[in-house]
Amino acid sequence: MSIHLLLLIICLFFTPGLFLKNILAQDISSALLKANISASKLSTGEGKFLTRETDNQEDVKKVLFFLAFKDLLSKELKTMNSDASLFWKKFEEKYELSVSDQKKDFIKKLEEEYKGDDPKERKEKIEREWIIHTANSKVEFMGLSNILSAYNIIRLNRSPQNPLMRYMTIQGEVGTPLLGQLYRKTTQEGAVKEFRRVFLNAKFDLNNCTWNELGVDSENDFTKVVKAHWLEWLKNNLKGDIVDFELADENKLRNIEEEIKDLTEKTPEQKWEALVSNEWSGEYSDAILLKINIVIRKNSENSLSQTRNIEVSTDFVVKAIGPNYVVLAEDIQIPRKEYSIKDSQNYSSALATSVYQSPLGSLGDLKRSLQSISPSYRVLKFEVSNTSTLSELTKIKEYVENLNPGRQVKSSIVSQNGKKAVMELKINGSKDEILRFLNSLDNARIAEGKVLSVRNKNTPYMLELKDVSLYQNKP
Repeated sequence: MSIHLLLLIICLFFTPGLFLKNILAQDISSALLKANISASKLSTGEGKFLTRETDNQEDVKKVLFFLAFKDLLSKELKTMNSDASLFWKKFEEKYELSVSDQKKDFIKKLEEEYKGDDPKERKEKIEREWIIHTANSKVEFMGLSNILSAYNIIRLNRSPQNPLMRYMTIQGEVGTPLLGQLYRKTTQEGAVKEFRRVFLNAKFDLNNCTWNELGVDSENDFTKVVKAHWLEWLKNNLKGDIVDFELADENKLRNIEEEIKDLTEKTPEQKWEALVSNEWSGEYSDAILLKINIVIRKNSENSLSQTRNIEVSTDFVVKAIGPNYVVLAEDIQIPRKEYSIKDSQNYSSALATSVYQSPLGSLGDLKRSLQSISPSYRVLKFEVSNTSTLSELTKIKEYVENLNPGRQVKSSIVSQNGKKAVMELKINGSKDEILRFLNSLDNARIAEGKVLSVRNKNTPYMLELKDVSLYQNKP
């Protein structure tokens, strides 16, 4: 069996799926997700709905679930300093647009059914029927259900004063980065872009063996097929999100890495000027780079049993080029394995299969990882003056990262020289959003008796750590 054919079979049967959870089962009352959820991560939402005696109880539960889910997300958006009212307004507009033809048919059918009713009463009935009809599909619209990774229905009851008033309370674990991304996508703040391209670069090194000892005549006979099937795996697993997949040779890789280097080496002033002048995008700013390094080592050979003991080491890094952000990275050590070398073709095919499979288990969450960021992710530097200890910088880092969870903010200490430090900021959002975020650091209490001060709101990347008493006298 050829390497190509064997890897094609593996591609078909060894593709770690990214299974989407449908959080709204047909019977909500029995669809309690069994998950170990940390109490500190739980969010709560309540839905209420005035029912009628003729209502189908399962339909009522679906409406209650959506309303409770909506309330839960609204509370979460509030903690992220995001406008929940704007989000739901835009969400409803997009939903209504997507089902406009269906709604016309639905209304037409009910208008015929209720044609003998008073016009005002008929309108109210149709609107109410539409709410019930759409509750289930709204939970799934725009990937809304993906945000709630686990949930429990903790209460389903009636009002003592009015038995027709029904309530549902849910608790769930919210994926804050996904909610932040959906918020920006829905409200169109910052015109969030999507990644469109993937570049794959793979290097193969041999240790204590030759390509001939791996059952092939040349390096290309082995590596070309493996790389082609990795590219096919990426197409199968990222379809619908990425439109262009390309093998990056050394020249292409050099160009990509030069663009990353150019961005990385910018000073805080240069980075800010690039941001405010909208000159941020480079040639590869909408692309992902996957670099895979393979080392194949021959440990021993037994001429009597005609076997070779081979060890494969794999490491990879997935980097979003525009923001210069590492999405995934891992080192993988595959246990040593004895390969029969009686048939060179079977031997090379079996070894190629092991090499091909080596990174796939760890790459299984790639699609979900990419959904949590976008090319709008920015990598900036900001200066902090009048700071003298690592403890102060660490507290600034923690404060910045926890200020707004929906922004997916990451910060790190780049350098410290005397009382001046440079820190890195990775943040998702538009120019105006980032400007607001940085200016929100003004008057932030970092430590006992210490507060951050933004020197100039037009250049908020320049901060100073001041004593509270001095800051209170700030002009």
